[in-house]
Amino acid sequence: MAALAVMLFAGCSNLASNNASVEGSDAGDKCVLSISLKDFDKLKPQASINSRTIDPVNKLTVADIATFKIEGTSARNSTLNLTVVTFDDSGDSTNSIAVEYDVWYFTLHAYNAAGDELLKGITTVDLKKAVPHIDFTLSTKGVTTNGSLNLTIKGATDAVKSYYAGLYDINTDALKYELADEDLASPADISITKTAVAPGSYIFKFIPYNNTKANATSREDLTPWSDIITIAPGRETSKEITISIMTAPDAPSNFTAYLIDASEDDNDDFYTVHFDWADNSTNEENFVLRIYESDGTEADLDAIQALTPVAVFDKNFFADNNYYVDGTLGMSTTSCEIKLHTGHLYEFTLTAKNRVGESDVCTRTAPASVATGTTAFAAFPVRVNRQKITYNLMGGTYTEDETVSPAVTSTEDIVEYSTYAGTAAAVNPVVAPATLIYNNHPWSKWVNMSYGTTEITVAPDYKDLMVYASYDLDVDLHVDIADQYKTLVVTAACSETGATYDATTNTLVLDTTNNPSVKGGKITFTISTTDKAGNALPGSVEKIFVIVDSDSPKIRANAMSYQYPLARFKESKTYYITVAGEINGEYYSADPIPLVVDIQ
Repeated sequence: MAALAVMLFAGCSNLASNNASVEGSDAGDKCVLSISLKDFDKLKPQASINSRTIDPVNKLTVADIATFKIEGTSARNSTLNLTVVTFDDSGDSTNSIAVEYDVWYFTLHAYNAAGDELLKGITTVDLKKAVPHIDFTLSTKGVTTNGSLNLTIKGATDAVKSYYAGLYDINTDALKYELADEDLASPADISITKTAVAPGSYIFKFIPYNNTKANATSREDLTPWSDIITIAPGRETSKEITISIMTAPDAPSNFTAYLIDASEDDNDDFYTVHFDWADNSTNEENFVLRIYESDGTEADLDAIQALTPVAVFDKNFFADNNYYVDGTLGMSTTSCEIKLHTGHLYEFTLTAKNRVGESDVCTRTAPASVATGTTAFAAFPVRVNRQKITYNLMGGTYTEDETVSPAVTSTEDIVEYSTYAGTAAAVNPVVAPATLIYNNHPWSKWVNMSYGTTEITVAPDYKDLMVYASYDLDVDLHVDIADQYKTLVVTAACSETGATYDATTNTLVLDTTNNPSVKGGKITFTISTTDKAGNALPGSVEKIFVIVDSDSPKIRANAMSYQYPLARFKESKTYYITVAGEINGEYYSADPIPLVVDIQ
């Protein structure tokens, strides 16, 4: 409320006032007061205290005031009872008041026609001294006549599920009136009313929430709104207020992925990827990184997003049993790093998130430039991936560097990493070694048990791959007869069709590599008297059992030489050797091998 001043001009007189009742006064001279209202035109109409306030629509004017009355008490307990004071159009009093020379405490009241107090002013004056003027400041302070409130809140969106409103003390911020705490079923104008509010200035607070009252522990506010509000005695304060509700953030852009060079871990089969993006919003609370796993088909990103993510990260710092992220996805961040498994195809999406919701999805793009120490992952159809190819030397020795003396050699597995390009025509090659030997036998080819014993020259797909070295090996089987010897030469190698025999070259081929993880086993050579079809003939049957590499981590039957005395063959005839391989319950066999024994 604007300040209103009442001027009291004091003068000395022996005349008593006829329009004032002074009680408890001593006989003697009186001081005659002439009253006027300073700034009287401010009630035509009344100005606002503060331009930010929400004021009553129909502001108080002089027309609302039916009566002015003044009362007072002196330091010597003299009392001036309520006395009507009238004013002309200029604000000057049309009557006078005589009171004793003393220190007085005056109160000026303004009432409407119903007798409700609208304004009041209090002042102190010492009439024993010269008093050029006395100022009254009229306000609603101390006035008990209530006002009312009627507000309409506009701007609620689908995000607003409930809201709270209240009036708070302007000085202490203590709650004075709780106005509303309600759910909002759908976007609509919100009406807030209060019929009895003590006059004065308050802080009006309005808080929209993103969840209902039943979910109070999880609901969060959406752009709270507040301002100063004025309640006038006998008046309604009403206004339409349009608030700005928090919206979902704008989507990030330029979402790119880079391999951190040499970040692969041979033991844990992880590698590290660095992500960059542009932050296009100012109201996100964090970002959400989703990981999808592809099956190798060239599906577009929409099809991949239809899958359930294998991991979702939307907290500031995070890790789980399968994925590990360094850094933060908090507000205003523009990068993070994540460890991923080798042998998988991954795709990623990124969104910005706040309590209203998430932005549109930002998909991964090819980077415009590559930072030092990184290698960029291309965009579709290349997925974020690293393929681990392990070369198992099967006991061989690999010469790593032939340019130094002595040459650097190793018997450890060789591990290489590549990125799967996304199409079958671009699978990763399986590289031939420069120098790899086993017991002076040269390397022949790489094989993998999952694909038989066919030579592996390229990775069949994007999965991690282990290949095993195969060598050119000759194995001699010697049979002795007294002082004379007859030699059966047998060459053992690997074949995907099982054990076979070539009568022309007298070559035995035996597959013993179908289960490379087997430790120990045996090859049973059964030497029996049979016909070519394998039917038993009259005569003895001999069996020779040979334990093959029982202490080796892999079965390698073709790495040994076996000798048998021809004394086992009792007569000259054609024998047939049946070769059966038994490895931990798995059996391998071949057609009977003819052996012509001529005892001389």
